[in-house]
Parts: sequence; structure tokens; C-alpha cells
Amino acid sequence: MGATETFSIIQDLLLPFGAVLFGGLLSLGGTFLALRSSHSLDVERSKAETKKNEAEEAFSGFMKLMNTYNEIANLKRHIDQAFDSADSEGLDQLPPWAKVMAIVGHTHKDEALSSKETSFLIRAKESELLNRVHLIQRRGWNMQATSEKYNELRMQLDAFLKENAEDTELGDGTIVQGILEGRKAQIAKLEEVKLNSLLGQMMDFLEADEKEAFNAASEFKEIATKHFGTDFPEFAFQKDID
Repeated sequence: MGATETFSIIQDLLLPFGAVLFGGLLSLGGTFLALRSSHSLDVERSKAETKKNEAEEAFSGFMKLMNTYNEIANLKRHIDQAFDSADSEGLDQLPPWAKVMAIVGHTHKDEALSSKETSFLIRAKESELLNRVHLIQRRGWNMQATSEKYNELRMQLDAFLKENAEDTELGDGTIVQGILEGRKAQIAKLEEVKLNSLLGQMMDFLEADEKEAFNAASEFKEIATKHFGTDFPEFAFQKDID
């Protein structure tokens, strides 16, 4: 067999093998690209799901801040209306504690803002707001505890006056006016001082806390919307107006 015939046989063998090999490489390359594309889609879906979950956590945090604002605003409105009502009825000479009855409200306390609900603020480089939202929530809790203490002292004084006043009159079924003498009068006076002091502190703090609670919640919502886009639920939030 000549060299030419040998080369022809080898060529006849290699050409089909080369075609098969080339086809296999193309198939392998296509599979690799398909797997790579599928992996990229999985990564994108995972990122999208993570972003959506983080947006939901942020919205949960916003709802807590909104509740804090509403509680503070409702408490301030209750006290303001009590003073306005007393003044309109010609009772402006009464001491503050006598104008503000027991404060009606719920005792629900939201859980503390979690790191999951506020972590996006760190990525958004809003560490100052992060500190503010945690602080205003604590101030809301403190104000709730203070109002409950006021209620307790207010009811105690009411009960004391009803039991010990020689001449007790209930104004509109709520305001207790009585005439006390001696040690009982001193005790009542001390309790009045406590109530007026506590009420004065509440009113001072509420003035600032209402504004800060609204501003902190509004800024939180604005940054969350900017950070998460449409993944952050659209929600109307407006300042309480008497």
C-alpha cells in the first residue's frame, strides 16, 4: 500500500472523527452557555427575592414608626382638647390636672425595630436616621408609660377627694372639687403638685416628639422608596391635623 493510499485512509477516518469531535464541542459549549445563562437567571431571581423580602421588612419597620407617631399625636390631641374644652366652659381657672382627665388609649406596645427592618439605612448611608428612628420609638414607649402613670395618680387623687372632702361636687361627672382641711388638704396639695408637674413634662415633650416622630417616619419612608423602588409598598402617610 502506498503512502498516498495510507494518507487517504487516515484522512477518511479523521474527517468523520473531527466532525463528531467538533459537534461535541459545539454541544458542550452550548450546554455550558445554557447552564451559565440559567445560573445568571437564578442569581437575578435570588437577588430580586432578597430585595423584595428586605422591602417587606422595611415596611414593617415603617408601620412601627407610624404607630409611634399616631400614639404621640393622639396623646397630644387629647390633652390639647381637654384644655380647650375647659376654657370654653369657663373653667380656665382650674389647675391643669383638673382639666385633663384620665387619658384614654390602648396599651399595645410594638416590638422594637429590628436590624432586618432598618439595615437598608446603613447601605443607604443614613446612620443618623437609623439612630433617630430607634430613639423616637423609645421616646414613644416612655410617653406611654408616663401617661399611664398620670392616669394612676389622677384616679388616686379623684378617689381621695371623693372619700375625704367634706363638700364634694362632681363637675360634669368628672372634675372633682372639694374642700379639705388640715393634713388631708396637705396630702391633696402634694398630689396636685405631682400631677401638674407630670402633665407639664408630658406637654413639653409631646410638642417636640410629635414633630420628630412624623419627620423620622416620613424620611424613613422616603429613603425606603428610593432604595427599594416599587418593591416598597405605596402607602399614604400624612400629618395628623386637629
